[in-house]
Amino acid sequence: MKSVVEYPFSDKPNPGEILKINDEIFWIRMPLPFALDHINLWLIKNHDGYAFIDSGFNNFETKENWNSIFNKITNFNRLIITHYHPDHIGNASWLAEKFGLTSEISQTEYLTAHAQYQESSGFGKDSIYNFFKSHGLIGDGLEHFANTKSKYKNSVEAPPSKFNRIIEGVNLKINDKDWKLISGYGHSPEHISLYNKDLSILVSGDMLLPKISTNVSVWPNDPNGNPLELFLKSITKFNELPDDTLVLPSHGFPFKGIKNRVEQLKNHHQERLDDVMNYDKSSFRAYDLLKVLFHRELDNHQLFFAMGEAIAHINFLWHAGKIQREIKDGNYYFSK
Repeated sequence: MKSVVEYPFSDKPNPGEILKINDEIFWIRMPLPFALDHINLWLIKNHDGYAFIDSGFNNFETKENWNSIFNKITNFNRLIITHYHPDHIGNASWLAEKFGLTSEISQTEYLTAHAQYQESSGFGKDSIYNFFKSHGLIGDGLEHFANTKSKYKNSVEAPPSKFNRIIEGVNLKINDKDWKLISGYGHSPEHISLYNKDLSILVSGDMLLPKISTNVSVWPNDPNGNPLELFLKSITKFNELPDDTLVLPSHGFPFKGIKNRVEQLKNHHQERLDDVMNYDKSSFRAYDLLKVLFHRELDNHQLFFAMGEAIAHINFLWHAGKIQREIKDGNYYFSK
């Protein structure tokens, strides 16, 4: 196993520009309006046109950058979405309507996008507020969730009204090449990554990032879930791929060194689990652990994900029988 992750590209595309990965794959980089300030989107040559891989965050700036792309390329014939998060599916309906396309996405991600957008099935700010409160969140952070409108609805065009289902085990043909679909869990319900053996390329989406760890959270509609276990099992699948595969992530630079990166991520989460077990209080709530797991000030956007991730690590340990859980008056308490 190589000891480092390698970065073959030193340059990155500016917003509205395209950078060539190889003769068939092209890199687009769009800005995001929060601390994680960009997303990578990909175009794959498909006969006389191109396939989109993800669509970017739904705002004016992203649409303007897409329009700059459309001044250079005009023929698009596929739209593939890795998962339902707004920086990936945000402009799917807009692109689908503009080019007469049907979004290709896993069924679980498609249905979750609609539930999230409609704030049904346990989604929505009231559910988040009550869930985080039940795990100990107090103060200004809690009030932020009480007073904020749905961020998902503000950052996503109404999700597509129809879709073509993609699922692990059924390859996609793009430009007459077989792309293996690899499902991933824990970050989102049924994330799809794409691997092509001939090109030695993995479009990893958010499941394998080069420097930051993918967010893995528990949400109110699945309060007993164990997404961290699902995530760790999912990324182990990538170890089956050749280590010289070029990984195209949704954030950060393209990289090589899959096995080393998988190992780094597993070690990272084990260290966080150890931090919980070494916490100097024998009883605690998820909110208490934010200062243990995150050694920085958190803005309200980051707090949203930090709470979900803290609960994910607690639930992992609870499912493993390493800590105990008690629910009193709808509130969660944990002890070692």
